[in-house]
Amino acid sequence: MKKLKVYRVFHILILIFILGNFYAQKIESIQLKKTTVESDYYPQIEGFFQGEIPIMTLGSLDGFITKIGWKIQSFEMNYISGRDYKTQRIYSNVIPDSIIVDISQNSMNEQIFFSKIMAIDDLKVAHLLNSMTLIPIKKQDE
Repeated sequence: MKKLKVYRVFHILILIFILGNFYAQKIESIQLKKTTVESDYYPQIEGFFQGEIPIMTLGSLDGFITKIGWKIQSFEMNYISGRDYKTQRIYSNVIPDSIIVDISQNSMNEQIFFSKIMAIDDLKVAHLLNSMTLIPIKKQDE
């Protein structure tokens, strides 16, 4: 008799397991793939790629970057320094301190045009990036 009860309990447990799996919610694996958008390719300095930028941010040691990780190799910058119009070709991703000092003394609130921005991707392929215009400002708390 005990053996019969054990078999019944065993069969009931199997039936519950089968029905439970049948009616249970299915969990599907979802993979999210980030798609790149055009702005991921824009060169930027600490998130600034157009408009006003604090002068101290313009001189950031991180320099120009892209959101997709391309390495900026060189760029050209044009700006007004006093009465002179200057063009500088920089072979780095960082604006040199001497230029930041010149801009802070002579070019605050004046447009700086960055062009011929060259970047290298992960496969070592060179890319010419979009030009950009920034206006250095002094923050209120400086």
